[in-house]
Formats: sequence, structure tokens, C-alpha cells
Amino acid sequence: MTLSGLNGHQLFRASDALKKELVPVPVNACDVCSVCRSWRHARWAYCSNCLQAQGELTSPSARVIPITMYRRPSRVRDWLRYYKEGADEYHPEYADKLAVIIDRFMHENQARLFHLLDGYDVISTVPSSSRPCAHHPLAELIGRDEAVCGAPLCDLLERGPGALARRVLSDDAFVPLRNLQGMRALLVDDVYTTGSRAQSAASAIALGGGEVAGILVLARRINPEFNLAAARLWARQSAIGYGYEDALRWLE
Repeated sequence: MTLSGLNGHQLFRASDALKKELVPVPVNACDVCSVCRSWRHARWAYCSNCLQAQGELTSPSARVIPITMYRRPSRVRDWLRYYKEGADEYHPEYADKLAVIIDRFMHENQARLFHLLDGYDVISTVPSSSRPCAHHPLAELIGRDEAVCGAPLCDLLERGPGALARRVLSDDAFVPLRNLQGMRALLVDDVYTTGSRAQSAASAIALGGGEVAGILVLARRINPEFNLAAARLWARQSAIGYGYEDALRWLE
């Protein structure tokens, strides 16, 4: 059984058909943020979003692992925006596409990811910032087969009292649902833009006594229209063909 419900041959065929929409994650370079893989100015150690997280949160994660980069507009953006039930334009078949991408990525990289992150005990999605329950729609997708991701899936956090919005972060934006002492978690989210939600969640886990091995995200957004540095990074990466088997080359 797989996340996508496909056998090996079907998975490879379906995932290969989707990879033309995917953009590889950049390797370390003077214009790449070593935390979230976005663009940065050469005079800065990190991008402005990660600098903000480090300045405003007690324990943000130092490692964000995107499966792909994306921009708006794009098909990947549409899949991520409209796969959730309740979206203004709901397409349930988009969840199947995302499941295929995660499934193939994990097929190629699960053991390597576990090793490079020094292991993890549990996998937890970053809670929704607006839904009343802790569950993120991505949890339903991953929950099709927890074994694919190499660790049990469980909810660790729920929405807390702290402020949370685009470029608004807080240590208490999320609070633990259980005792996290000694627990090492892989956080999972669908998109990473400014990192406010994911990094606030990472800090909440650390403050609750746990440890975050990293933040695995389906897609890290780049806005090439923002400035020349972003445009150059996007042009460079989008010119490279995507390979699931090479998706973690930048992390090694």
C-alpha cells in the first residue's frame, strides 16, 4: 500500500509525468538561504524571513527540507491551493497528485532523509492557523499510509493564544497537546512562504521539551517578480530538470 494507492510501476509512471512541473531545490550558494533554500542577499547570513524567525522565536528550526520549489502562477500552486476541502475552488483529485509526489519522494529518499536528520520518532503536520481542530488537511493525505514516511503520524500541537499571520510569529502561536519531553519530531507542511506557521510550531515543540529534526514541506514558494535576486534563483533552478532520486542532493 502507498499514499497514492498505486503499485510500483504505476507510481513511477504517474510521478514521472508530474515531475515536469517540479523545480529542484538549490544547493548551497552565496545567494541561497541555508535554512529555507530561498534567495538571500550575499551580505546576509540568511534570508530576511529566517533572520526574523531567529530574532523573534526562542527555538526556530535550522533545517527546512522542500520537496520542490514553486511560483505563482503554476500548476503546483493550484494543486496546493485547491486540494483542501472547503477551499474556494475544491479539486479533490489534486490531493492524489500531491500524494504521488510525496510517495515517490519518500520511495527514493526515506532512508537518506532519516539518516541526514539523525532520525526522528514521530511525524506531525503543522496545525492549521484558522481551523478549530489541530488536524491539517495534509494529515489526511499522509495518513493514507504512515509507513511510507518512516515514523508514526500524530498531532503534537494545537492553535494557541499567540499572534500568527504572514510575517507574524510567536512562541505560543501553538501549544502542545501532550508531553513532548524527549520526543524528536519531523514537522510536515504543504507550503512554506514566510515560514511563520512552521517556525512558530517548531519553537513550540522545542519549548515543550521536544526536538524538531527538520521541517519537510511539499513546496517552498519563490516570487521571481520580487527582485532580481529572486528572479535569478528561480531562472537557475527552473532550468534544471527535476529528479526524485536527486531531491536531497543539496542536503548532503
